[in-house]
Amino acid sequence: MQTLIEIPSLGYEEAWIQTEEEWAPWDLTEGATFDPTDVIAQVTIPVLAFFGDQDMRVDPIQGFSAYEQALARAGTPLSEVVLIESAGHTLNFAGSGCTDVSGRSYVPEDLDRLEAWIRGLW
Repeated sequence: MQTLIEIPSLGYEEAWIQTEEEWAPWDLTEGATFDPTDVIAQVTIPVLAFFGDQDMRVDPIQGFSAYEQALARAGTPLSEVVLIESAGHTLNFAGSGCTDVSGRSYVPEDLDRLEAWIRGLW
């Protein structure tokens, strides 16, 4: 934790450090009933959502489908959900299936798709 505190952009605070005895795992039932698609289904502005097909944190197929259905319920024109091949959770190349957060070598297609989508709004 001390190492994380020394990285200013993370915003960690000394007060967050706990002893091993004080530590308790996160209650997995907390927030388990929150469904983000309920919120997405109520958006009133165009949304572009990207999913990397190699994402190891969020099931990309399930997430893609859920977002598509939620945006369809919202009825927001110009909304789109895109599945980027060879991309991990942060849309970096993910050759091994794991997210490579060490660099910023994005899959070029996602940047092109983003630019085209933004231009299509006007």
